[in-house]
Amino acid sequence: MLLNLNGLKKALDGFGVNVKFWGKGKAKTVSNLLEEIRKRESQLVIDEKGISRVVGIAKMIICDPNRPERGSLIELSQRLPDGRIRKRNQQPSEKIKGRELPKEAVVRGIKEELHIGRGGYRLFPIPPEVESIPSPSYPGLPCYYTVHRFKVVLRANSPALRESFTITENDGTFHLFGWGKPSRNVK
Repeated sequence: MLLNLNGLKKALDGFGVNVKFWGKGKAKTVSNLLEEIRKRESQLVIDEKGISRVVGIAKMIICDPNRPERGSLIELSQRLPDGRIRKRNQQPSEKIKGRELPKEAVVRGIKEELHIGRGGYRLFPIPPEVESIPSPSYPGLPCYYTVHRFKVVLRANSPALRESFTITENDGTFHLFGWGKPSRNVK
């Protein structure tokens, strides 16, 4: 198990993953990856192809039942605690932690990111898909995502029905939300 920073850096280097540009632009740091692994938000898998990051994602397709022409709620951007800005233009999503069920991750995400309690919406699951795409968070590290999508229909009095709004998480991450069509499907 790679539970220290030096061990993780050596493992990544041993599989030819260059971390020189991690922590710059959209990229997170090796410490961020280690924290993800410790929190059980992602895993590193070693097989005949090399090393890869495996993540379970709960993606929310949040709808306004009274104005479907608006599209879905989109996370437009994030400002991270260190001041970096990440353009998102995608539907809100959460990493599935440890033994958490996908539905539990959605409920957690709606509460953390949108500050909406369980009675403020209805959930409808959509069959999951596995996707492999380059991660802007960890360039050069192959990433596989099991994406569990849920249609989230907001109640008529939801504060998330505003045209655009911001939310600040406890860690200082600042999220800007608006309505429209996402520019890509996965985190």
